[in-house]
Amino acid sequence: MDWQVELNKVLTLQQLDLEIDALRAERRGLLVDPREVELQKALEARRVRAALLHEELAATERLQRMRELERQGQEAERERNTRRLYGGEVRNSRDLEGLQKNIEGNAGKISELETAILEAMERIDQLTDALGRARDVVAQLEERLQRHRQSSRKRLAAIDRHLPGLRPQRDELAGRIDPAVLREYERLRRRMDGVCVAPVSGSTCGGCGLELPALVQAKLRRTDEPVYCEHCGRLLLGE
Repeated sequence: MDWQVELNKVLTLQQLDLEIDALRAERRGLLVDPREVELQKALEARRVRAALLHEELAATERLQRMRELERQGQEAERERNTRRLYGGEVRNSRDLEGLQKNIEGNAGKISELETAILEAMERIDQLTDALGRARDVVAQLEERLQRHRQSSRKRLAAIDRHLPGLRPQRDELAGRIDPAVLREYERLRRRMDGVCVAPVSGSTCGGCGLELPALVQAKLRRTDEPVYCEHCGRLLLGE
């Protein structure tokens, strides 16, 4: 048996096996897609952020309306007290003094409420801008996630169409290889991540790139036995 002739066949089989392994690994990655998980987590975090901003905005708007109602109440009370003070209804000095203090109290509360209303309005503007930006980010992430999902599903479908057709090709190639050589290939393949046949380039191993000893190079000129790289253990295929 000519090992070098058989190893040329094995090299073709190895290339097909590497393609199959790569497609299977890619398929597993698409089924449990870390990028999709990452995008989904980012989207959920942004949705939570947008929801919190919306809740704070609604609460601030409610607070502003309450303060405005309180201000209206204080203004109405001040107006009533002012009419009583200057309308001649009250002539007792103590009552007049009390009305004056009430009017001053009304004015102080109105001033405080107006300040609170302005602060609420400023916060509403800030929250409205922040909520708008947050919703824009959510929309962008939703679009990115959707595009990624579509791309992943499309690639998965392509793999599922292509992969089944490679198995008959492999069986056909394997059937052309001497059983002893095929067994040795399968044994080494499990240990070397699929790359167990290394073409020799000049005097170096195509697997590890190291210089081959002269004795190993001499053995390659014989074709009736397998020759292994002394460094990486791969089967050597001569030029």
